[in-house]
Amino acid sequence: GFNLQIPIGVGNLLKSNGFFMVEPSVFSQFMTIAMIVEILAFRRAGFLALFAGALVLSMSGTGWIVLASFVATAAFSMGRRGAVISAATLVVLMALIGAISVLAPDIAAAFTGRLGEVFQQSTSGHMRFVTPFWLLDDVFARDPGAWLLGIGGGVSEQLTMPYEYDVNTPVKIAVEYGLPALAAYIALFVAGTRTSLQKALLVPGLVLLLFGGGYQQFAPGLFPVLLIISVALLKPDTGPHLGMT
Repeated sequence: GFNLQIPIGVGNLLKSNGFFMVEPSVFSQFMTIAMIVEILAFRRAGFLALFAGALVLSMSGTGWIVLASFVATAAFSMGRRGAVISAATLVVLMALIGAISVLAPDIAAAFTGRLGEVFQQSTSGHMRFVTPFWLLDDVFARDPGAWLLGIGGGVSEQLTMPYEYDVNTPVKIAVEYGLPALAAYIALFVAGTRTSLQKALLVPGLVLLLFGGGYQQFAPGLFPVLLIISVALLKPDTGPHLGMT
């Protein structure tokens, strides 16, 4: 049921999913994480251009949201270096958007047309960023005690509501297991030991995991996020290569 190689259109354009991701939005999120890693660790212009181009061709807003969270976090938490990274990233993105507007007006128009989706029912943006919180409000209104223990595992996606809805990760956990369980879930990531590079990835990684869409319980999305912000201590390899690292 995934959109592995099924063309997904926006107007008269086809969105790219990279052929190996479940859909273009997930592709955009991974290209954003790749850009952030490149900015922090390697700074190779060719790869940055490749990932940025892939992000644009996905025509998906969730990757841009992850990138915006990184820019904001770097500006306030990484001192002077973070301010420089944020400013440089914004300048490059503004130049990229300007170039797209001139060279590829159809793609620019597709982006512009999707900006209002969050206010339009039954659209992708509305489903992802509005209806989960409608669901949360309705469940807690019907059962005020649900905030403590939830209403049961797996139930959040099976409810009958007068509107079509989606669930993101925090709403799914809160509805099914309660707000204390959601706080413990987030604490699992926040309280972990990590390197300075991983600290810079914490907020965008959490944004991807929590608000990237309904697929974040899907293993190819969950496991890399667990790896880069929680499970492993990732450091640049500065020693001699002896065939194993």
